Amino acid sequence: MVTARNVDVGALIDSGSAGGSKMELFHLAETDKLRVFVDVPQVYAARHAAGVPATLTLPQRPDRPLHGAVARTSGAINSASRTLRVEVDVDNQEGAVLPEPTRWSIWI
Repeated sequence: MVTARNVDVGALIDSGSAGGSKMELFHLAETDKLRVFVDVPQVYAARHAAGVPATLTLPQRPDRPLHGAVARTSGAINSASRTLRVEVDVDNQEGAVLPEPTRWSIWI
């Protein structure tokens, strides 16, 4: 899905090599699968491995959670925050959630 278009039909497109500024033409977003990044506190890090089920709850849809699974982890604890970065893939085949930053609650 194209989420932003920065040029119009018929516009001259320059690569930026002629001294002009480089400009991205458009943004693309894959909307059938959401990739959610979660920082898990160190005390819970050992419980999170690929395949562990996860539930995503949005403030706009508290009664209709989305289900997914842990796809991968960073494999290391962040020394500043004492958290493990976990990536969760959530099925969004019906397009129930648009790809935009928001506050989510996720349960793993």
